[in-house]
Formats: sequence, C-alpha cells, structure tokens
Amino acid sequence: MKILKLILKFLAILHIASCSNIDYVNSYESVSNSISRPEGFDALDTNELCAFLGKGNTAVVPILVSRGAGCKQLLDYLHGLNVINNNDDTALEKLKLSASQGGVASQNQLGIYFYNKKRQYIKAYIWFSLAANKGWELAEINRDNAARKLSPQELLQAKNMAQECERSKFKNCNDEFNQIEVSNDLKIQAQPSQLIIQQSVGKRLALVIGNSSYKLRPLNNPHNDADDVSKVLKSTGFEVIDLRDATLAQMRVATRQFGEKLMTKDVGLVYYSGHGIEVKGKNYLIPVNADINHTDEIADQALDVSLILAKMDSAKKGANILIIDACRDDPFGRSFRSSSRGLASMDAPEGTIIAYATAPGMVADDGNGRNSPYTKNLVKAMQMPNIPIELMFKEVRKAVREETKGKQTPWENTSLSGDFYFQVKK
Repeated sequence: MKILKLILKFLAILHIASCSNIDYVNSYESVSNSISRPEGFDALDTNELCAFLGKGNTAVVPILVSRGAGCKQLLDYLHGLNVINNNDDTALEKLKLSASQGGVASQNQLGIYFYNKKRQYIKAYIWFSLAANKGWELAEINRDNAARKLSPQELLQAKNMAQECERSKFKNCNDEFNQIEVSNDLKIQAQPSQLIIQQSVGKRLALVIGNSSYKLRPLNNPHNDADDVSKVLKSTGFEVIDLRDATLAQMRVATRQFGEKLMTKDVGLVYYSGHGIEVKGKNYLIPVNADINHTDEIADQALDVSLILAKMDSAKKGANILIIDACRDDPFGRSFRSSSRGLASMDAPEGTIIAYATAPGMVADDGNGRNSPYTKNLVKAMQMPNIPIELMFKEVRKAVREETKGKQTPWENTSLSGDFYFQVKK
C-alpha cells in the first residue's frame, strides 16, 4: 500500500506539473481519501474501477494500467495525457472524437488541452462544463478557472454553446466550435440571447429592508446598505418597496405586500441588512422594536425568513433572489445565549438563489465605512453588465475574502435553472 501511495502521489505531481494552470491540488487529496477506505481499491473488480474513473477519480489509473485494462474510460484518459504532454496529433483526433461522442474523461482532458496548450479558454470552458455536468470530479473547479479567464461576453457565449452542444447530444459540438475565432487576446464580442434578455428585463420587484436603530447593539451601516442597494435596483428596472428601521408589524405587512405584488411580476428580490439570528435551525430577521429576553421569545418577536421564501414559492416565478447581510454576532449582548453563531443554511426553493454575507454558522463584519464589506462589493458587482448572477456572486465572494483577509466568506444556495442578469447591455 505504501508503494501504491507513492505511485499515486507521483501521478498527482505529474498532473500538477503538466497542468499547472488548472487547480489539481484536490486530486491527491481525493487519492489519499480513497486509499484510506478499509476495503481499498485493490479489492474492486476492473469494471468497478473503470466506473470510478468515469467519475474523475484518477486514483484508480495505476491499478487499471497494471491490470492491462482496456475500458473506454482508461483509454480516453490516456489519450488525453498523450495530447497534453506530447502534442500527439493522432491522440488528439481520437480524443476529440470520443469527447464529441460523450466520453466524459475525454471531455475533461480536452478542456485541459485547450486551457494549457492552446490558451483557448472558451473551448476549455465548454468541455469542462460538459464533463462537470456528467459528474467528473474537479471539472467544476476547472470550469471555474476557465471562466475567470473570460470576459462576461465570452463567458455568455461559452455557456450558450455548451448548452447547445449538450442539447443536441453532442451532434453540433464540432459545428459550434468551428464558429469560434480565437485570437491571443480573445476579443470575441458575444451578446446575451433574446430569451435571456427577455428574462432579465421583465417586470422586477424588490423588498429592501435596512434596520440600524436597535435599542441594544445598534448598527452603523444597514441604512446606507439598504439605500445603496435600492438605488442600484431601481436603476436596473426594479420596483422597490423600501423599509428602514422597521418594526415587526411593518416587516410582516411589507412581506405580505411583496408577495401579493410578486404575482404580477417576473422576478422577485428581497434584500435585508440588520441583525439576524438562528435558533433551532430557523433563521430570523430582527425588527428594531424586538423585546426579547429569552431564546424562546424569538419566534414571536422576529420575522421567520421562511415566510419570505414561502411568498416567493407561492408566486412560482422564474427567478427569486434573497440576499441577507444579517450575520452580525450577538445581537442581544449577554441577555441570553442563542443556539449558534451566525445563520443556518437554508434550502433554496425551485427557481431561487439565497445569498448570505458569510458562510453558515459564521459572523459578518458591519464594516467601518459607509457600507458593510459584503454590501459594498455587492453594489459594485450588480452594476457590471452581462454577468450571470452566479458569477456575479463569485466576484463578490472573491472581493470580500480579499478585503477581510479571509475572515469572511460569502455563501450562496441556489436552485436557479435559468440565467439572470442585473444589467443587460446589447
């Protein structure tokens, strides 16, 4: 087993050396975790090992090679290594053929080839995306790395082409790729499709709440945060219901009003800045008039976030967005001890994305400037044109982590199936 570990570690190092621009750090972690399994890979038959490789677990490659296995997953993988390391034209053609026929190993290896050897990041993104959708480990990470190399227009083109390739069951892949004219600086101008434009500029409704003036532990920034978010939303076509320093009754009325109006809209968004707390797995938004002395009083004195999600779910709209900058620690001082720090993770109903200022169970900074670190970077990102909402939140996460030196990591849960853009420019 020690010898196998050394072989696999060498293989992981070889991957990193030959694919230095792709994040393969997790490859060896995956290998180590697999080796530690009591039964071990040696106990599996060849078909089972090939199935593991089909999901991207390269730890099984040395075992398959030692057995002289000839399964398609292994051949695709080895063809890919030949292409990446040796510029083997014959292997490249075989790799392209296998990838266009749906071979997931070939798709990931082809993505690496275009990323490292050709610097053609649109093609790399497409192949990584196809492999990720089929469950290849690390392909999602590789896809995100490729996405960071693309402009918003290029990323949109890559996403649309990947969807068309998959929709046609790979029949149109080569035709799609032949339409890509790649230059060194990748100055490709692509525009959102008409469908995406229609979805992103439809009737939009937002509820924006900023609570600052708490009797105990007042906050500096929620007013400013809510004002700035509201301003950006209005500039992007949202009708906004504004609420500042709200009582519980006012928050409940506004939530009901939001739910009723959402029935005639296309997109719904709720933004909250203020104190929030988690108790027994439920998240609550704290009104400024909350009179809470014990944990068991929170459900009566605060707004359950699930009520907002229920309104969104009832409206059955294509895109619902809930943004919570409410993970400030210890909203009640030492009057009682809550069950946990920060907020709990929530499942996003169908067609919904839930964005938190920080990871579940962690706390967020209120900030020393006009805005909290999260909202400051959120406002900037929302004004960037032609960026899908998921990528926008990734940009926010990266900026917040950098500003807070890694102490705060924004988080999202999503069940969105389509694309949404705050700003769409033709």
